[in-house]
Amino acid sequence: MANALAANLECEIRVVVGPIAHRPNLPDSVAVTSTTESMASEMLEADLVVTSAGRTVYEAASTGTPVVVIAQNAREATHTHLKPESGTVFLGIGSLLDEMEIVRVVRRLLDDYQLRQELSTRLRSSVDGRGTRRIADGVDRLLAEWLQ
Repeated sequence: MANALAANLECEIRVVVGPIAHRPNLPDSVAVTSTTESMASEMLEADLVVTSAGRTVYEAASTGTPVVVIAQNAREATHTHLKPESGTVFLGIGSLLDEMEIVRVVRRLLDDYQLRQELSTRLRSSVDGRGTRRIADGVDRLLAEWLQ
C-alpha cells in the first residue's frame, strides 16, 4: 500500500514499523523507521494516519490526527471504534481492498483540510482521556470482589 501511495501522491510518506518487524521494501522517497521515541509526536506531525484497526486508532484519536483504518482481518473489522461518528474513515478488510481505492481516499482527505478538521474534532471527542483511570477502577473493583 505504501508503494501505491508513494507512486500516486505527491506528499511525504512515513512508515513506522515495530522494532521486531521486518523492514519493508519501499521506494527511497518513503521514510521508514522502526524506532521512535513518541508515536504521539509522529502522529501530531502527520496530516493523516493510515493504520490497522487496533490500538493505534485510539492513539491517533487522542492526538486528533485523522485516521484511515484498514482491518487486517474479519475480527478487527468488528471493533466498535470504527464508527463514522467517532471520526475514523474505515475502509474495510485490507485483503479485500483495491490499492487505488485507498489512494483515492487518502488523496481526498489530504485535499480537504476542512474534512480533516471535522474528523479531528470527532476523534478528540471520541476519547475522554480517562481510559487508564477506567482500567484501574475496574481492577480495583475486581480485587475488592475477590477479597470479599
